[in-house]
Amino acid sequence: ALDTTLGSIVKSLLFLADGEPVLVLVAGDRRADPAKLKELLGARRVMIADAERVRRETGFSIGGVPPIGHQQPLPTWIDGSLARFETVYAAAGHPHAVFPIAFETLVRITDGHVADVTETPYTEDKKK
Repeated sequence: ALDTTLGSIVKSLLFLADGEPVLVLVAGDRRADPAKLKELLGARRVMIADAERVRRETGFSIGGVPPIGHQQPLPTWIDGSLARFETVYAAAGHPHAVFPIAFETLVRITDGHVADVTETPYTEDKKK
């Protein structure tokens, strides 16, 4: 078992924005907000991808999708609340494998956009 808090676990979620794949990296203690994604992406429709589409776009199955190394590069949005943690843990291609990575490194290697993409705004973290 991994000795860390739920929030430091990175969930790699594949959404479809007007049919185009977008990777959204979310803290384990947060839920992605499709309405916020829709606004950020300027899309008419945003929905979570099904298991078949996830495998087709990323090459990995749900639960094991890493933030990098997909079939083709994916536009990536990163939950700003992950910045609470110096080190986060992302899937490593298998549902039972993770790797530690510094938050700043995750942002850099994914060329990700850090934003408020969850139901709980990450500004709430500063109040605790």
